[in-house]
Amino acid sequence: MVYRFVIASNEVKDFRRDILIDGSDTFLALHQALQRTLGYAASEPALFRITNRQWKPEQDIHLVDMGFGRSDEEVYVMEDTYLEDFLEDKGDRLLYTFDMLGNRSLYIELREVKLGESLDEPEVVLESGVAPVQTSSIDDLIEPTQPIKQSQKKAPADIDLIKEMGYESDDYSEDELSDLDISEEEL
Repeated sequence: MVYRFVIASNEVKDFRRDILIDGSDTFLALHQALQRTLGYAASEPALFRITNRQWKPEQDIHLVDMGFGRSDEEVYVMEDTYLEDFLEDKGDRLLYTFDMLGNRSLYIELREVKLGESLDEPEVVLESGVAPVQTSSIDDLIEPTQPIKQSQKKAPADIDLIKEMGYESDDYSEDELSDLDISEEEL
């Protein structure tokens, strides 16, 4: 089966990526596809977090096992964890934390599952906007130069943004678009 993921950011208004990837691929394959399309350095740590429909993290999938977990907790590593083991339904969500120090993430939603199809390599099928800067500066972590005002917190991929980007086709119903909305409390 082939998955189509939609990736959005709450930092960059016009940023969006759509990636097709085989469900039998690992989270590492998705991580590497994201690294390529975002232009991020592979030397920086990253983390996937499987979330519920309200973007609350439920399970972490690490780039490497750092040995920090409790002994009664199973540690999932990207290289050994398959997408289809955690994601199977349209609307499943995850966060991709790309800046561990700044605790910054991209919002990812499984938008489509194509049964009976396969894909050899992940494929970026839509690129819009410039990706957020990969790492926070030490100065921004200590004293942000431009604090985010409550009114600036905007949910990723809101309906108006997607319409502005020209995705008013039948591919995106009003319900699907509103499913990506995030309330200010969830940010």
